[in-house]
Amino acid sequence: MRRAAWLSVLVMVGCAPVDDGRALGTGAEDDPVVTLARQTLITDLDTCLLGTTQGPRRLIFDNFQGSSAGNSPLWPMNDGYDAEFSGDWEARDGRARVGNPIWPGAATNAPPRPFTSGIVKFMDVCPLPGTAVSVSAVADTTEANDAITDATLVLYVFDGSANLLSVHASYALRAGNRRPLSLRGVALPINARRLAVVPMVRLGPTELRTVFYDDLSLDVDGTFTTVADFSDDLSTSETGAYGANQPTGWGEWGGADFFTYQASWATVWNGSWGGEARTRPPWEGGAFKTVALPTSVRAGDVISAQVLSANTFKDAASYSMLRVTVGSSVAESAKLFGTAWSNLEIAPVRIPAGATSFTEELLVGMGAAESSSLYFDDLRVKVLRPAVTARAAKTYSPGRNYDAVFELGAESNVDVPTAIPIDTASYAGAATPWNLAAGNAGNHNTSVIYTTASGATVTCSYRGGSSQAHPNGATQLALARQYTFRSCSNGAPAGATVAAVKVVVRVDNGDSNQPSTRVAVPLSWTVR
Repeated sequence: MRRAAWLSVLVMVGCAPVDDGRALGTGAEDDPVVTLARQTLITDLDTCLLGTTQGPRRLIFDNFQGSSAGNSPLWPMNDGYDAEFSGDWEARDGRARVGNPIWPGAATNAPPRPFTSGIVKFMDVCPLPGTAVSVSAVADTTEANDAITDATLVLYVFDGSANLLSVHASYALRAGNRRPLSLRGVALPINARRLAVVPMVRLGPTELRTVFYDDLSLDVDGTFTTVADFSDDLSTSETGAYGANQPTGWGEWGGADFFTYQASWATVWNGSWGGEARTRPPWEGGAFKTVALPTSVRAGDVISAQVLSANTFKDAASYSMLRVTVGSSVAESAKLFGTAWSNLEIAPVRIPAGATSFTEELLVGMGAAESSSLYFDDLRVKVLRPAVTARAAKTYSPGRNYDAVFELGAESNVDVPTAIPIDTASYAGAATPWNLAAGNAGNHNTSVIYTTASGATVTCSYRGGSSQAHPNGATQLALARQYTFRSCSNGAPAGATVAAVKVVVRVDNGDSNQPSTRVAVPLSWTVR
């Protein structure tokens, strides 16, 4: 069976639980995911072809449709999952859920409540230097009745001998919520060879229902250049229209009373407490701040924002939310209800042409019976420009091409590099060809190929700076340290942009007297 270089054939171990889930998510010796990683085979990834793990690219996507009209008794095995722990998981109505052991005829593998359960999907990777991944899934705990019930998304990173390198977990989503859980920008060491993605659930001792997952994804990210940073730790205050101790630079709407609190958190006064508050529950309100965009920002850059929300609400109808508005584009986080602690995160929002500012809002809704409040902290708002270091290579014995392939996800204006430098860095522990000598360009060619939204291609050509096929001497070797720009098939000059949805960097040839020719070139783009 032929496999993509970044995704091996998964080793199926059967539907029954491999171990109980008590240590699930800890990374300890008795963690069942660690145990399973050591018991199953790992594909030899010493040589990484074609799809080496570079971004931006989506490697896993699962909407949990299953089979049999959305109800799959054989799931998760038929969806490519390797195991389940301490529970009978199934795909039902386009979502994944774990069976509650109190249900008649269900969850025969589950221990008495409380218990922790999860499903695991392994994938083999061969990361290049600087590779990072992001994992997200929509967790739904709205049916849960036990306040202890929660959902946590976990990512494990292993090396080629199944040694655990790291474990990363999202905030736990408590009962009564539906929102994405995510782990953003987890850096992969170059000796990483296997990932385990685990949607995890804890059912409380009095839980009568279940928890659902949907839309699981694992994306290989490009890096992002920070064009502007508007982060706010909410640690300073001023006297505003609603009195003293207002967060500096923020206004309010809806009658809320935001003020700085101990340990540099921003909170909102509950009107039922009396004092200077103007409004009693129920109400919806928020704090807002309009921020001017600097001249360094250009159309197609994106705004990323998240804020830590620690809700101490007593009324299940109370919530917190984050919103960013730029031009006609509005991005909102999911609402976080009740007593919960989590990052509120918006999907990146593209800056449209002509935009000169954006507005950020911290939103709160209080139910009629609310007697408590919440805390906001560490608002992180950045203007980002997507960028990657494209690493491509060619080996000569055997003769193989290792293209850098980038799926951009949307039509973008991609910068045309002025040169393609030889990658002279050394990467201890990396797989072939990145552990070989960098080689040189000689007088040979390389190319950057852009695929447009219509499927047409634009090829930009580069040539090694040396006059010799196999450079000899310091001068010629110095000239062969890069491929210099020659032309693009659409006439675009170096430094211009090409509209594309996909970019491929390919080393056509180099000095074949060397074991390889490796290049590393920065690529950047803005979404159209």
